[in-house]
Amino acid sequence: MVSWKNTFEILIRERDLVNKKKQALDSLLSSGRISKSTYDYINEEISGTLKDIEDLTAKVQEKMKARLDDLEKQKELLERFIASLELYHAAEEIDEISYEKQREALNLGLESTTSEISEISEALLKLSPKEQESAPQESVAQYEEYQPETSEVESGEAEATIEGGIY
Repeated sequence: MVSWKNTFEILIRERDLVNKKKQALDSLLSSGRISKSTYDYINEEISGTLKDIEDLTAKVQEKMKARLDDLEKQKELLERFIASLELYHAAEEIDEISYEKQREALNLGLESTTSEISEISEALLKLSPKEQESAPQESVAQYEEYQPETSEVESGEAEATIEGGIY
């Protein structure tokens, strides 16, 4: 498992747990089962924990966005290699066996890269629920460009499609 995945899962779990505690605390106060001073004391602790989680989330998001940038560059290179390979094959400058092996390897690399881009994009959306709620279409649109475009590659009509980053 990629290291960001472990951190991501822990952050989501902890954030959800603290939010449940906050809701329970609010409920206890509104039902009169705890005093305002007790509420304030516990709420301060919960708020501090939430702040720590938000700070860590921001750091993790930065690293994930940097990884996305690296993967996008990797994807662009793989697409260029595939286009170049297709040109060599069309010009009959490469034998069929070599072409098939290289095409398979490059397609596997592109598929794996595209898959990780999708995973990270989805994880970033989950880490940003406030942004997602306020502008869901915009957030989704930002990361949709990372969806795989393997149909061009698989059909043999590879074209080096170079997309700009989301930053």
